[in-house]
Amino acid sequence: MAATVARLHQLNSYGVAFHSYTEPLVSTDNELVRDIVLAVYSSLAKAESAKISTRVKAGMARVAASGKPWVSHKGNLVSSVGRPKLDPAMRNEIAKRLAAGHTAYRIAKEMGISKNTVAKYAK
Repeated sequence: MAATVARLHQLNSYGVAFHSYTEPLVSTDNELVRDIVLAVYSSLAKAESAKISTRVKAGMARVAASGKPWVSHKGNLVSSVGRPKLDPAMRNEIAKRLAAGHTAYRIAKEMGISKNTVAKYAK
């Protein structure tokens, strides 16, 4: 929502009015409506951002309380939550198969991992 509000503000600064046929309350043709809509959407976007931040901080505190280790990432301490990296043997196998011309989809099917994982290690 914040991106939409930012885009509407940007259009407004260029003197462009936005008209939505499917959501008439979002239209910025009318100056009074535009100011009210943008103010309300800006407020909602800020509130949602604050909620997300609170949930993330609560999750991090929960992980810290559980005793999981923390690691440094780009100078910040972050928990080591999430999937562990593939072991070097699997990464080498992916690289070997890619070099042989196999597609990411085929490698994923044969190795029993996701196509996105293959693409991640193909870089």
